Amino acid sequence: MPWRSVLVAVVCMLVGACARPAGGDHAAASAAAGESNAPEQSGATEAMAPVPAATYLTSAQDTDIPGVTAQVAYLRQYDGVLHAGVVLHNNNDKRVRADEPVAFKDFDLVDAKANRKLSPLKDADGRYLAGPADSTLQGGRWGKELAPRSDTLFWVLFDAIPAGDTVRLEGPLFHGFDNLAVTQQAPSPAAVASSARPLRAMVVSAERANGVMRVRIRIDSPGGRMTGDEVLNYADVYALDPIGKRSYPLLKGTDGVYVASPLDNRVNGGRWPLYKIAPNGQQIMDLSFPAPPDTVTSVDIVLPWFAPFEHVAISGAGGASPSAGLAVAGAATPLQRALADLKADVTPETVKVDLSADVLFDFDKSDLKAGAEPDLAKLATVLTAYPAATVKIDGYTDGKGTEAHNRPLSDRRASAVATWLQAHAGVAAARISTHGFGSANPVAPNTNPDGSDNPDGRAKNRRVEITISKGR
Repeated sequence: MPWRSVLVAVVCMLVGACARPAGGDHAAASAAAGESNAPEQSGATEAMAPVPAATYLTSAQDTDIPGVTAQVAYLRQYDGVLHAGVVLHNNNDKRVRADEPVAFKDFDLVDAKANRKLSPLKDADGRYLAGPADSTLQGGRWGKELAPRSDTLFWVLFDAIPAGDTVRLEGPLFHGFDNLAVTQQAPSPAAVASSARPLRAMVVSAERANGVMRVRIRIDSPGGRMTGDEVLNYADVYALDPIGKRSYPLLKGTDGVYVASPLDNRVNGGRWPLYKIAPNGQQIMDLSFPAPPDTVTSVDIVLPWFAPFEHVAISGAGGASPSAGLAVAGAATPLQRALADLKADVTPETVKVDLSADVLFDFDKSDLKAGAEPDLAKLATVLTAYPAATVKIDGYTDGKGTEAHNRPLSDRRASAVATWLQAHAGVAAARISTHGFGSANPVAPNTNPDGSDNPDGRAKNRRVEITISKGR
């Protein structure tokens, strides 16, 4: 292989955003030169993200387009939303397109066990939470050509399904993938690829204060100059709270221009051409959204021409009211909200919740206080969703005092929570077990390295752990 071809291959692997050339420098250059189509109208939320073969959930299957195959890249569920990604591989040496635009209304998720068929989520304007899209017709669709020897990621958001269920993913062109398992974990923060090659982007920060959430994004151009003329429309940028099912478009000034930079012109509230980023250069982008309530700790950020930024952590406080933002079709279920508020650790088999003893009980007491009711009510909501579940309740104290005192106290506290759940959540006594461990199994140091008291550590150790085995 010529040394130039080797270099091209290495660079492609590093940036994850190259076309897949059929051979040599000429093929690589031809593939890169093909990305010149601009969006047909406002509404574009494109994302082209080549995925390493090892990460695919399925083998490749043929599509309705000759020479194009499809594979499922990911199915992951967290914060009450299921994220699906399908990659179309154009194995041809030329551009191709479907006979009809890919319409996101034709994507479905079938959960046979729950006897449910889910359609993609929509925002308040009737647009599907999906991409890439070059048109808002039919709630969003994509009719552009697939570049030669390229991989195009289609992403779609659905309501959550019960943990452990397998699904069938249906859609245009590829028709269906069966028996797909869904992971229950958010992805780690990472740079995302763009259909405006060779660009990549990552979130630098997301800070909330005084009713505003400010997000900073860095866009890098690690390769040569862009050959396309893609323009980013700020009207198509939004943040999504998956749990609360609310989307947050950018703030607008009194002049009707979105609070965002850089800004090239004010058309449709503001736009910026991505091709202005110089080769091997970068661009910082600042975006201002209405701040989600302080109870919202992470959001997804959708930026046109890029794959979505998932599970972006928000720092700071000073969010807007719970009614801020736009409702998304598919309201959060009480179970999803309860799990999120309790910061539950959820697996396909169990739900684990840690409740602070300081919230449940007064000092050195085992009688539940009035302030315990909200968290216990959320726990009851979780248990109601799993009528066959068994419940293990373990009480713990901090390291102060003797075990002769602490162990019986922790046992009485675990029993008090069990008694409340029997009375208010309808959990039979035979399905609940309790145990008091006193100061055993601390989750934080009771003292500092110099031997002095560690009040914060002791507070974390005063807790009641509830483990719910879901059953079937």
